[in-house]
Amino acid sequence: MRGVLGRHAQVPVQAKDLGDGTSAFKPLASGAVAYVFSNASGLVTRKCVGLASAVVTASLSTGILSGTGVTCSEISAYLVSGVVRTSLSDSPQAADPNDAAPGGLAMRVDLDNTPPPANAKGNQNQLATAHWPAVDGIAGTTIGTGGTTYTPAECNAESLQVVRYTTPASFIQVNDGNATNVAATTVTATIPQSVTPITPANVAPWLGVAVVDAQSKIIGPQATGEKFVGYACVVYPIDLDLDGKTAAAYSARVAVWPSAG
Repeated sequence: MRGVLGRHAQVPVQAKDLGDGTSAFKPLASGAVAYVFSNASGLVTRKCVGLASAVVTASLSTGILSGTGVTCSEISAYLVSGVVRTSLSDSPQAADPNDAAPGGLAMRVDLDNTPPPANAKGNQNQLATAHWPAVDGIAGTTIGTGGTTYTPAECNAESLQVVRYTTPASFIQVNDGNATNVAATTVTATIPQSVTPITPANVAPWLGVAVVDAQSKIIGPQATGEKFVGYACVVYPIDLDLDGKTAAAYSARVAVWPSAG
């Protein structure tokens, strides 16, 4: 199934297309790790460490990922990602939960290595809370009766906000046979909540735009009011069903853990 930008649906929309059939994504904007995806399969195929904190997803390139101090290793993994929204009002707003989380959030991944029954994808009791260990901290654990060992999942969570701005463009839009020259377009982007105030210079580094070009390329930036915690966990599958002819898989529970607040 194809997703946005002609890539597999499992490739994050904000991932930078490297132009070689892969895309790269930093799960933590100022972190040192980036993951590389196959645009065709959506699988995570490489893990790159040693990136500078100033390098954001929008700035990633094949040159940066092969540069001095950066080490990339081949992996085969899946990305589990999503958002956590918060409403702090006395009457929580489920339709418009755009408050900042009261403290840090972390994601805990517990894994089960029990082989599924023949011709099944899992066990019924895996759907019950009682099957899994208590959520009593940030560190996930592995349970089950299988003999294959999982590599621990790698998770990041970050408080994010959405901004909107205008940027120069040059293309022709045809509508009902009428051609219009378009000189500017509106862009929305996700940046850390810590970026404030929302000015061209402050926003530029998170969008892969040089600060010297901020005024001309990021016009009238403003926060849309959308706030959430974005999380991304890389999960390493195993030969779960003990059948080498089938794809590696995993059985897991992902839980939110308040690391602060």
